[in-house]
Amino acid sequence: MSRKFLRYIPLWTALVLLVMVALLRIFLMDSFRSQQQYMRDIEQNLQESVHQIDEEAKMVLSILTQSDSLSFTELNVPTKYPFFVFDQDTAVYWSDYRFVPQYDQLQGSYHYQF
Repeated sequence: MSRKFLRYIPLWTALVLLVMVALLRIFLMDSFRSQQQYMRDIEQNLQESVHQIDEEAKMVLSILTQSDSLSFTELNVPTKYPFFVFDQDTAVYWSDYRFVPQYDQLQGSYHYQF
């Protein structure tokens, strides 16, 4: 090898390493998100879920107010979140068979009660 070429090896090595670091930064570091981005995503997901719960609650409430008597077929509507209908302290309808809460568990001043 010539002496000229050997003299520029550190320069070329540094240049190659710099390009590799820049490429890694572009492809890897952009996928990392800050804590604020995670908080915004969580907040947005919660808002979307609460909005969907509101819409489903309005739909179920409209069915309940339109009918004088409860019918399982009228209340059998597709919802993402389970809902429960109580008459006094007795569960008269539940959309999810896996969990039916006792009325005592739902008492309180909650914004959402199903």
